Formats: sequence, structure tokens, C-alpha cells
Amino acid sequence: MKLHLFVILLFSSRLLIAQALIITEIFADPTPSRGLPEREYIELLNRSEERLALGGYTLTYGSTRTVFPEAYLAAGEYAIACRTTYTAEFAPLGRVIGLSNLSLNNNGTTLVLAPPTGEESHRVSYSADWYAADRTEGYSLEMRDTAFPCRGKENWTSAAHGGTPGKVNSAAQVNPDTSPPELRHYDVTGNHVILQFNEVMAEDFATNPYHFELSENRVTRCSFADETHESVVLLTEKPLADYAELRLYAPRDCSGNEGPEQVLVFEVLPEPLPGEISLSEVLFNPPPGGDDFVEIHNTTDKRFQLKNWLLARLNTLGEVSDPVRLASTYTVLPARGWLAFTRNRTFLSQHYPRSGTLLELPALPAYNNDAGTVLLLKPDSTEFDRFTYSEKMHAALVHQPKGVSLEKVSMNDGTWRSASADAGFATPGALNSQLGNETKKSYFEAVPLVFYPDSDTPVTRLTYCLTGGEAYAGITVRDRHGRAVRTLARNHFLGTQGEIPWDGCDDRGLLLPPGNYAFIIEVFGQGIQRTYYTRAVLGEK
Repeated sequence: MKLHLFVILLFSSRLLIAQALIITEIFADPTPSRGLPEREYIELLNRSEERLALGGYTLTYGSTRTVFPEAYLAAGEYAIACRTTYTAEFAPLGRVIGLSNLSLNNNGTTLVLAPPTGEESHRVSYSADWYAADRTEGYSLEMRDTAFPCRGKENWTSAAHGGTPGKVNSAAQVNPDTSPPELRHYDVTGNHVILQFNEVMAEDFATNPYHFELSENRVTRCSFADETHESVVLLTEKPLADYAELRLYAPRDCSGNEGPEQVLVFEVLPEPLPGEISLSEVLFNPPPGGDDFVEIHNTTDKRFQLKNWLLARLNTLGEVSDPVRLASTYTVLPARGWLAFTRNRTFLSQHYPRSGTLLELPALPAYNNDAGTVLLLKPDSTEFDRFTYSEKMHAALVHQPKGVSLEKVSMNDGTWRSASADAGFATPGALNSQLGNETKKSYFEAVPLVFYPDSDTPVTRLTYCLTGGEAYAGITVRDRHGRAVRTLARNHFLGTQGEIPWDGCDDRGLLLPPGNYAFIIEVFGQGIQRTYYTRAVLGEK
């Protein structure tokens, strides 16, 4: 235990010392100007508590390496670094240091600061997608929290107004990195294993083979796979067998956050037969600010490999168009699993409460908002499944289909239906709200029967299960005198199963008195006309 603590302290001390001089602002796209010189620059900060000599420091980007002149930065001091020929233009804005060369790529590159001793002081692999959507050309990229300089996109954004060279960033805020790293993808080729994480990893994790244990094999060397330092490549003593387990010990990011021990399984998986993987849900007309998604479902108890599978569409000529690879690395669709593909995983998880497993892709085929055909293709580009959709397939009372997905009702036929209202109108990567009810029994029930407004169960949920086709509901709550006190729903589009919460309040939002309350549920739709009754008890505070 003492040794473990010593290693952590040593790691933290090395981190602070190495990152004394950091890059806090990047002005890679200065045109059109927004009040600043139309010249590229980076901003430096001395994070240490001592005066720092810059002579001999280097800045490396691509194949270019520039050496800093003799200069000093006081503790906590900022400086603007630009080409020597532009120093006069930046002089009115703050401390300026001229470099013999500085040429920044608008779309992104990796910048590396290093002291004369050779070890890195700071590394930033910026990208054009770090900018805020409405602040790109003529805006600088600013670091949010200088206490966590090794973080990537999560700690950078566009400046509020052009840029703030030589002073505290307009984007400055407390933005701590407290989350452990997440393994996003992994793959194997021969005797090389690639591990792709969601953030910059610690060097002593990525370069120490003792963090990796391989069954019936051995990791002989490990290193960063590329200049972003988010991927780690392992060299194994021999190629992996048909089945292998890789154990990761103490995966740690560059901020020092340590993740749990993990076991990765590599195995040769069977080829799926027709129907064993099915297109199961599609959102082709997303809400404002959102993106399409396509969901697939494993209908079996087997596991399948999705590496190099494709999504595509049919164009107006009926030709396969816009193929997009679902995964370029080892990606398993688990038994009975659901998986949705999108360009914006964050939006889906925030907008749709019943989201499940989501995989973010750089692009999706351009699915039309009114009608089209989704294709699922095998790695050899042969067709495996297709779904031809139209906005006319939505439920009759879904007057605004924007943001409403179509879900497959049964994996054995071609019936699709709008996702239910109480599911949030989509269930990406999760059990479909319209999946057929195998119990063949319809019911409504309040769970829990007794609930208390000031307890851990402040609401009751009107849970339901339905058989049959497209169904809607009007739901009224009545008190013990038969008076209607709350209208929970009008023309509410139902799924085959779901739940609708009630918080014990009336239509004015006022808490009702304790007692027994009845739910009157009138269900109607295609060949459906039935009334259900159930009750709940509102307890005293």
C-alpha cells in the first residue's frame, strides 16, 4: 500500500513539473479578423510558482520544430508566441515572443512543447470540431481550466469574441477532470492490439507492459499508437489465438484518474444468418439540433462481430449510395443486444430518456426526411437487411413527425410503428416501445399502489402492457367522489408497454388531499375501443 501511494505521488509530482509551460490558446484560423491582427499565434502560460527560462524550449508541429529564443516568463505570466515578423502587431496586446516559424493548420494538428531536457511540457492535439458551432473562422480556441491542461476537446472551446491573447481566457472556468478513462474501441491484427480510449492517457500507463496481462501469451512492448495519446498499441509475443483474454490493470488518464480493472475478450465469432441481425428502429427526421440514428437488434443468443459492416441508402436511381462503415475495430453485438448508430451520441442520450447503447460515427448516409430506404450491408458490401420508410407510416395522430422514430414491432415481419409518447418518441439502442407483447394480455396498473409525495417514491407510475395495433389513450384521474381532478393524457400514443407517471397533483399543479384515486383509461385505435380502470392511494406527508 505504501509503495502504491508513493507511485501515485511520484506520478502527480512529475505531471506538475512537466506541465509548467502550457499552451492555453490557439489562433489557427485568423480570417476574417474580429479585432485581432490577422495572424496566427499561440498563447503560453507559466503554471509554476517560479520564473521560467524559455531559452532552448521547442515547439513541434508536424515535421516542423521551432526553438524558442532566450526569454523569461514570471510565475503565472501569459505570453503570445507568433512569427518574429508579426511581433510588432501583437505588442499592444501583451507580452510577445517571436518564433522563426509558426504555421497552424485550420483543421487541426498536434502541438508539442518541450524543455531543453527533452521531456514534454505540454501536448495539444486540437481539431476543427473543437470550435463552438457558431464561432469558427476568426475565433481562437481557448483552454477552459488551466489546472487540467492535458485534457482534450472537453477542456477547449471558441473564444467569446475573437480571442484574448496575453491574458486570462474568456472561456476560463472551473472544469475539473474527475472521470476515469473509458475504453471506446479495441482491435487486433496479428500480434498487435490497439486500445482506443476517450481521452489522453498517462504515459506511464501506455508504456508499461505490466499494466497488461494476456492469457497464454505475453505483451512484450506497449506505446502510444499516435500523436493524440488517446490510443495504445500492444505488441504481443505471438499472434492471438481464436480465444484470448486481455486484462487491463489501473488504466489511468493524463489527469491521474484511474479506471477499474477490465477484461477484454477476443474470439472468432460466427457469421449471422438472415434475420439474426435486424434493422429495428430508424429516426430519419430528427428534432432541431439533433441527428438521425439507425438501430440494429441481435435476435439470437449468439454474439456477432460488426467490424467492417456498413450502413447505406438507396438513391433516386435505386442504387446503393453513401456507404458508411459501422466499425473499423473489434466491435461485438451482444446476444439479444440493441445498438444505435448516430453522429451525435450526447444529443440522443439527453433528448431521449429511454436511450440505451449508442455508437457515434463521423457520418451517416443522407436519409431523406420524407421517405427512403435504409440498407444494412455485410463487410463484402452484400445486402443483409433493408427498411423502406415513409413519414406516412407514422401513427395517424402523430401530426408532427419531427423527432419521432419508427420502430419494428416484430422481428419476424415487416410491421413498423411510431415510437410511443411515454417513451419520448424514440428508444435508440434500447428495447423498442412497440415491440410485440408476448404475454398476450393487456392491462394497466399503478405502481406503487401507495405513494407519498415527500418520500423516495413521490410518484406512482401507470404501467401498461397492450396487445393489438396502433393505440391511443385518454387518461383521467378521479377522486373518491367521482370528480375529475387530473387529465393525465389526451390522444396519448401508446406503445406495447410503458409507463405514465402521476405526482398526486391536480390540473393546477396543486397537491391533492391523501386518499384513494381512480384512473379511467379510454383506449382506442385500429379496431380497439376499450376502457380500463385501476387505482392508487396518495398517502399523507
